[in-house]
Amino acid sequence: MNKNEKANYWREQVSEYRASGLTMKAWCEKHHIASGQMKYWIRKLGLRQRSRRAAAPNWIEVTPVPASASSLIVRVGAAEIEVAAGFDTALLKQVVQTLGDPS
Repeated sequence: MNKNEKANYWREQVSEYRASGLTMKAWCEKHHIASGQMKYWIRKLGLRQRSRRAAAPNWIEVTPVPASASSLIVRVGAAEIEVAAGFDTALLKQVVQTLGDPS
């Protein structure tokens, strides 16, 4: 077997091992291959996979939604109150007075 044939053989073995879902040790035992030999060929052929811890983040698309024109934010001290259209004016007055009361 020449170098290219050997490399192709090991690429195929690595592909089969990864597709199997088995651990490397279990797959190698099943196929009578030394796990050290499998590791050697994975490194030699540059087929190492990224560590699960170093995996690339999964990105999602976010579409910003403009603030509703029918609401406003009232700040009283450190508190923020979002007031929507149709709010109860008496209730808002009580809340603002309560928040503004220093006692």
